Amino acid sequence: VLINGTTYALVTGNWDAGVQIVNITTPSSPVPVASFFDDTDYDALQEAYDIATVLINGTTYALVTGNWDAGIQIVNITTPSTPTPVASFFGRVVGGSYQFLDSPHGITTINITGKTYALITDAFHDGVQIIDITTPSTPVDKGFFDDSASLALDSAENIATVVIDGTVYALVTGSRDDGVQIIDITTPGSPSHVASFFNGTSVGDKTYDALDGAYDIATVFIDNIPYALVTGVLADGVQIIDITTPSAPVPVASFFDGDSVGSKTYFKLDGARSVTTVSVDGDTYALVASTEDHGVQIIDITTPSAPVPVTSFRDGDSVGDKTYDALERAFDIATVVIDGTAYALVASNGANGVQIVSLNSSGAMSETTPPTFSVDGKTDDYTTVLELGASYTRGTIRNIDDASGTDGGQTIGANEADTSRSGTYLVTYTVTDNASPPNSRTITETVNVGEDSNPPQ
Repeated sequence: VLINGTTYALVTGNWDAGVQIVNITTPSSPVPVASFFDDTDYDALQEAYDIATVLINGTTYALVTGNWDAGIQIVNITTPSTPTPVASFFGRVVGGSYQFLDSPHGITTINITGKTYALITDAFHDGVQIIDITTPSTPVDKGFFDDSASLALDSAENIATVVIDGTVYALVTGSRDDGVQIIDITTPGSPSHVASFFNGTSVGDKTYDALDGAYDIATVFIDNIPYALVTGVLADGVQIIDITTPSAPVPVASFFDGDSVGSKTYFKLDGARSVTTVSVDGDTYALVASTEDHGVQIIDITTPSAPVPVTSFRDGDSVGDKTYDALERAFDIATVVIDGTAYALVASNGANGVQIVSLNSSGAMSETTPPTFSVDGKTDDYTTVLELGASYTRGTIRNIDDASGTDGGQTIGANEADTSRSGTYLVTYTVTDNASPPNSRTITETVNVGEDSNPPQ
């Protein structure tokens, strides 16, 4: 969150029952600013699970879900070094008045017609609680939306919102339903069912096949089309859905751990847990934190129907003299832009820490895999043997495969084989892609021409 020109990260500590505030304005030198814990002042932070921030009337607030406390803590963080508790409220299981806060997991906020609302998922009662927090010190219950046999809210985990053609929608993952529920919340006091979809169901020739254990969800507009991205923890993959018509969502693509696209492979999607998106240099990327792989997979989703793995990194990997040392059981991921550079922040519950990754200067978003191609069916260096005086024709570059495109050029070396003279000639075939910096691959043809008395000089 940005407060008075300074960028802060807020991280929930589930076992610590608290929240850490960190100044990350200089990402290479993060500075702890404050922390607060479940105590007499903060009474809804046991098993602090998720966190959201919101600006209301010039004041910045943090809202934290306390899973064990069955409650929500609202904190004034306008002065990050001295956070102040503002309000807390609880589910019925601990004597509170809110029906769907008994196991609060995901939380987000949205402004609708001048009022600010918090939306919280309840993984125990399988629903969503809607609360008016326009006056944060006195939150108001606006109602709830709960599961039924035909809906997809069983073990409601995470929630995202999107506005499409003036209508406000909430999208909720149901991990035990292996599905996603879309709800119209334009009138927060009267939420209504729009659509639900489940793993294994099809729309035309497209199938939802990456929603097993649906957990996290993010929305993004690409070329003015709204998409949802959903992680499937048990599927080890991610589903991309076109939600242009929310009542009739369409699966566009899915990708899984171990899948390959040309020469590129998804290496870090085992236990795909959290997903976010970021735009860098005009392209849109998805970043997925994967618990079982202890790492992060970056995917180019600029063309959502044809996602391409770009790179991945895991705990223990090194880049120069820097090491990824806080990715054990990577659990959550977010992105932020500071001074024109995009960063990823990855919270890891195995490392009890946060990893900060530069997505620009470190080359994390750069395509580093050279293109693949063939020369007359050959994909590696090869040798051609010719008799003296035989005719020779250079090969043809074919079957180019590269995510970055290859307008960067195709070249064939000038050293042609002269069959009028015996000797060995090297003919090179090179393809260069459009990555920044560009990547090249060369196939070399060794041409051996029979001996004569006038070898090449």
